[in-house]
Amino acid sequence: MKMKHAFLLIGFFFLINVSYGQKKLDRKTRLKIMKKIKRTYNYSFFESKCNKVLVGDEVLGGNDGGGRMLRGVNNIKIIALTDKKLSPWKSPYTRSYSTFNTIKKDKGLIRVIGASNKVGLLSVCDQIVLKPSYDEIGRFNKDGFAVASIGNKIDVINLKGKSVLEKPFTYIFDAANHEKSISTTQHAKRYPEVVENMIIISKDNRSFGLFDILSNKIITPLIYDFIDTNPFINNRYSGNEELIGYKAHRENRFTVIGFDGKELFDPLFYTINKFYKVDDKMYVFGAVDSDKKIINSYDIANKTFVLPEEVAKETTNIKAIDSDKLILELRPKKTGIYSLSQKKFIIEPSSLYKFRNGKIKTNFKGFVIINLDNGSSKFFNLKTGKLISANMNASYKSINIKGATKENNFILKALQPNRKSSDIFCTLYKEDGSIVFENIKMISRDLHIKNNFFYIEEKINCYPCQKMYTAFDSNGKLIGEIQKYDPTKK
Repeated sequence: MKMKHAFLLIGFFFLINVSYGQKKLDRKTRLKIMKKIKRTYNYSFFESKCNKVLVGDEVLGGNDGGGRMLRGVNNIKIIALTDKKLSPWKSPYTRSYSTFNTIKKDKGLIRVIGASNKVGLLSVCDQIVLKPSYDEIGRFNKDGFAVASIGNKIDVINLKGKSVLEKPFTYIFDAANHEKSISTTQHAKRYPEVVENMIIISKDNRSFGLFDILSNKIITPLIYDFIDTNPFINNRYSGNEELIGYKAHRENRFTVIGFDGKELFDPLFYTINKFYKVDDKMYVFGAVDSDKKIINSYDIANKTFVLPEEVAKETTNIKAIDSDKLILELRPKKTGIYSLSQKKFIIEPSSLYKFRNGKIKTNFKGFVIINLDNGSSKFFNLKTGKLISANMNASYKSINIKGATKENNFILKALQPNRKSSDIFCTLYKEDGSIVFENIKMISRDLHIKNNFFYIEEKINCYPCQKMYTAFDSNGKLIGEIQKYDPTKK
C-alpha cells in the first residue's frame, strides 16, 4: 500500500514538472518567436510569468517633448509562446486605453472598453479579470488597490477586479472640483488613488473627509471644503520620500491631515509651500496672510512660527540648513542666511547670492560656500557668518578628522590662479577661519587621512619629483617638522 502511494506521488510530481516544463522557454527560442510576432503587430507586451504576449495596434497620444506617448492598444489579442501555431486568443473587448503611459507600470493590467464606454480589466496571463462595468478605474497603488467610479458612486477594487468595500459610496467625488486648489498643486484634476489605505470621500461635493478601506470606517469628520488628491510627500524624487498626509482646506485656510485622520496643525496657511525635517522635527512653511505675501515657517512640535513678523513680511522662500539656520530668499530677489537663535542675518542678504541652482552650498560641515555668477566664490564660517576667504577659480573640499573626543572640520581650498597653467595651490582652514597650511603646491588627493591625524604630500624639485610629507593631528597642529614626516612608519 505504501509503495502504491509512493508511485502516485512520483506520478503527480512528474505531471507537474511536465506541465511546468511545457511553459518554460529558453531565451534564444523566445527571442526568435518574439521577432516573428513583432513583424506582424506594431505593439507587443511580453509577460514572463506565463510566457504570453499581448499584441495589437498602438494608440498614441500627444507629444510631451520626448515623443508620442502610448495611450492604448486596439485589436487586442493574446498569444501563448508555447503554442506552436501561435494561435491568438482574441479579446471580446478589442479596445483599451491607459492614462499611465505604459501597461507595465500598472501591475500588468490594461483597461479595456466595452459597451457604453464602460471600463474593465484584462491581464496577459489571466485574460478577462473584470468585465467592463465602471466609468473609470484609477491607478493601482503598491498594495494593488484602485479607485473605480460608476455614476456618482465610488468603489475600491483589487487586482482581481473584486470590490474590497462593504458597499460603494454614494458620495459624489468630482475630481474637477479640485480645480479651485490649482494654486497649491500641479495636478489639481488628478484622479483619486488609494494612499496608505485611505481614500477621499464626500457626501455632497462640499464636505470632504478620509475613509480607511481596511477598517471600512470614516476616520475624519466630513468638514473640509476640499482635500487635495495629491498626497503631501516630503523629499519627493529624492529616493528618501516620506508620505506626510493630505493637504485639506477648511475655515478658509489649509492644514494637513495625517494618515491617522488627525490634523498635524490647525488651519493656519493660505498656501502651503513645503515641508522640511531637521533633527527629526517637522516644519512646514507657506503664506500666512490672505494676500499670500507673508511667508513663515511653522514648528509643528512646538506649535509656533519661527520667523519674526518683520522678516516674514520680506520672505518669499525658505530652505533649512539645520535647526537654527535658514537660507531665506527675500524681496527683491535677495538671499541671506538667518540664525533663529541669534535672531539676525549672519550672512547679510545680497542680490549676488542665488537661492536656486546650487549656488549656495551647505554640505560642508562648519562652512557655507556661495558661488557667484562671475566665477568667484566666497566661503563663510557657518556659526558666525564670518567671511573666511573670497577667490576666483577656487574649488572646495570638506575634510573631517575624528580626534579623541570630537570630530574637527576643515575645508581645503584648491586655487588655480592661472587657467592656462596646471599649477594648483591649496590652503587648509579650520572652522574659525584660522589657517593650518597655506598656498602649498599640490592637488586635493595629496591630502591623506590616517587614523586620527592627516598628512599632505608635496612634490618638489621636479622632474623627477622628490616627495615630501608633513603631518598634522586632528586639531590641525603640526606633528614634528615640516616636510619631515615618514608615511611608511606606523
